[in-house]
Amino acid sequence: MKKIFRKGIIILMIVAMLAVTACNKSEAKSTFKTGSFDGMVFTNEWSNLRFEFPENLKIATQDEIKALVAQGNAGLYEDNEKLENAMNKAAELKLAYDFLVTNEDGSLNIQLTYENLAMSVGGTKLDEKAYLDTALKPVFEDESLGYELLKEEKVNIADKEFYKFSMSGFNGAIMQDMYCHKIEDRMIVFAVTYVPTLADQANEIVSKISTVK
Repeated sequence: MKKIFRKGIIILMIVAMLAVTACNKSEAKSTFKTGSFDGMVFTNEWSNLRFEFPENLKIATQDEIKALVAQGNAGLYEDNEKLENAMNKAAELKLAYDFLVTNEDGSLNIQLTYENLAMSVGGTKLDEKAYLDTALKPVFEDESLGYELLKEEKVNIADKEFYKFSMSGFNGAIMQDMYCHKIEDRMIVFAVTYVPTLADQANEIVSKISTVK
């Protein structure tokens, strides 16, 4: 199960991201800033988002996130060169990774990223639905991943309208909810991955997302 979750996290970190890898090299014009934690409360003034996490969850360090990607290399890439190329493309995209929060056994995790659309295929013309359609197309097409789109909808969170994809992965072993909201030239993307038995806990965390001010 832990191996499946490592793959599930990496899919959202790399595979979907690479679907919008850029040829466009224009510079972003954004006031974007990443957020920070105070205990188990995360705030980002730029996006005006506040996340409150249960005390039993763990905040991953950047080194732990990098290690997680490396551990999943065998599942998604044939060799380290392909992994390195993927990470280089991520850097070119200026993908900002704000957090990965997980429970002890990895059966529940939440991650928050921001993608610079000015450096992406389609650029700033992409809306939330188009972004998700483009980003997740290779995931759904790869039969070995066993991904299925269960529902897509608009939801209101912290006074913002997010576009949400509800998915199952690895033939129902995990559930993933992916939320997108566009501000300026950035796409806010947060994803919640969990086993079906932890759906209530995952939904509770999302329900507590609020504004900073």
